[in-house]
Amino acid sequence: MEVDDLTDEQSNALSRFREFTHIDSVETCRQYLAAHDWDVERAIETALISDFDLPSNINDNNEATPDVLPSAPPMPEPTLDEPTIQRFIPNTLPPDRNIENPILRILRIPLTFLYAFYLKIEPFIPWTVIRVIFSFVKSLVWGGRPIDPINEIDEYCTYFDNQYGPNHPPFYRGKFSQALRDAQREVRLLFIYLHEKNSPLCDRFCR
Repeated sequence: MEVDDLTDEQSNALSRFREFTHIDSVETCRQYLAAHDWDVERAIETALISDFDLPSNINDNNEATPDVLPSAPPMPEPTLDEPTIQRFIPNTLPPDRNIENPILRILRIPLTFLYAFYLKIEPFIPWTVIRVIFSFVKSLVWGGRPIDPINEIDEYCTYFDNQYGPNHPPFYRGKFSQALRDAQREVRLLFIYLHEKNSPLCDRFCR
């Protein structure tokens, strides 16, 4: 390859490169320099490291070519003699929480029947009679003297007169149902007073 087509700078670079590397082939020197854009120091370093071999990406036209990666070898096809590996994937689904407990299912059947039966007979149950019987049984079991509303009213009137004096509206001495009937018959207002002796305003109101 001729050197007449080189510029002065390229000729000087070629001379320096041959002086340092002792490569006699002008074509080889030009390939090293062309691969490094005529950078003498980089070309010399490459030539010394590569043991005076041409770089793999330089072609005959002094052009750099991209490195071609070797393709991966094809995968061998499985033969019939080789055992195949099968993976077992366990069932990791969470248990269904909507599944009813069998014990609750057994207990729910009689309870449902009893509740449906109660709804049918509930309108015909004599609750008043049941409450009277229950009160009578309660008085027999727990004992205690029977409550007389007339005596309670007398005791309260005595307590009120002794505590606050007799200067107050008269209290009705009888049951609440009797007071309602008398008020309706006489067309009079009925005033209901609830006494709370522990209240701090009780003494001021009653006096």
